[in-house]
Amino acid sequence: MSVITNDSFAALPFTRAATVITLRTISVCPGLTLQPRTGPPIGIALFSVVPFSDSFVFHTKAHALRDDALPDTLISWLEERLPATGAVLTRERDHLLHTLRGASDPARHPRVTALVRDGAERLRVVPHSAMRHVDGLPALGMPCLCRAGEDCTRQLPSFFLPDPEETEAGLIRVAQATWQRWAEQHGAWAEHDHPARVALRALADRVHVSTDA
Repeated sequence: MSVITNDSFAALPFTRAATVITLRTISVCPGLTLQPRTGPPIGIALFSVVPFSDSFVFHTKAHALRDDALPDTLISWLEERLPATGAVLTRERDHLLHTLRGASDPARHPRVTALVRDGAERLRVVPHSAMRHVDGLPALGMPCLCRAGEDCTRQLPSFFLPDPEETEAGLIRVAQATWQRWAEQHGAWAEHDHPARVALRALADRVHVSTDA
């Protein structure tokens, strides 16, 4: 994976069409047979930037686990909504490719699998140091409910998870902030009509923001 460092994360060309993916994870009991072994996702959000005429439109989607659902349902949700092409942005601390690699299945999630295998082409990783001004969502932990040496039931009890609507709203907020940080780096020293500056003005004016959970 080509990780964009502190000094160079703006070095890759600005991409007019882009999708940000943000995750919220939870630590689980070692006996719980969930993959990846550490930090399975419990919420996911997409913030999509789409060129439209001479401006841009923005779409947000988010989904968090409910009713004892397993992380696999989040990967299937992402599979249905992930664009087949275009840049993908993520925060360094989300460890996106590691999480997707452990939770996806090539037969059922071909688009997600393609992203994992081709991350150097599509992925722009915004370093944690660039996101310190953004309040993130803590990665919570679920206590062990099984005895030592015993296999736990494959479930994430919903009463241990944070409120799903709050998770979705928080992930959308962080996803938008991630894209803004990336666009600001491209627009900071650019001309007034640079696509990054045009897109930032469009977002400030709220040309159109749609939400789909």
